[in-house]
Amino acid sequence: GFMLGVALYSGIFVLGDVDRLQRDIGLNIAPSSLPAADNRRVRFDQLHLLSTRLMMINMAGALLLLYWEARE
Repeated sequence: GFMLGVALYSGIFVLGDVDRLQRDIGLNIAPSSLPAADNRRVRFDQLHLLSTRLMMINMAGALLLLYWEARE
């Protein structure tokens, strides 16, 4: 249940914020092409880091579940 919650949060809220930010920046402009001090780029980097961390949590949980099942 926890892993599903993490995936839903990442997919709905974090991805929603990323989509809104990309529309604000412009769909044809990469956030990495913005100046490093640009608030939109900073926010995009924060969201990307959060998304990566949430998916790492899910991967670790999956490995723990796999170990638990294989142990039996």
